Amino acid sequence: MIGTAGPGNHAYLCVLGATPVEYGDGLADRVRQVAPDGVDAALDASGRGSVSALIELTGDRRRGITLADARASDLGVRYVYDEPHGMPGVLGQVAAMAAAGSLTPCQSLAPTS
Repeated sequence: MIGTAGPGNHAYLCVLGATPVEYGDGLADRVRQVAPDGVDAALDASGRGSVSALIELTGDRRRGITLADARASDLGVRYVYDEPHGMPGVLGQVAAMAAAGSLTPCQSLAPTS
């Protein structure tokens, strides 16, 4: 698993079991350096304009999901948004699915109450 964040959060990503990569311009190239065999799927939770890089890295816009970039649907990437009340539940479901190895981009997430 690869996690993107600023350098100040890389140690935390390591604690979570992710390989840290700095976000921002050149993201796709930095991810390729740590994952030369490619990326199976991608999840954007920051909404900082990385959706194009996710498409580039996965090679298929159906293999990416964003929780935070409403413009992603214009690019054909699934946008999952349930603010303000349901976002903690959506994030919890995504985290549980990722931990179980069952996160698939086309999977529907049930809103929580």
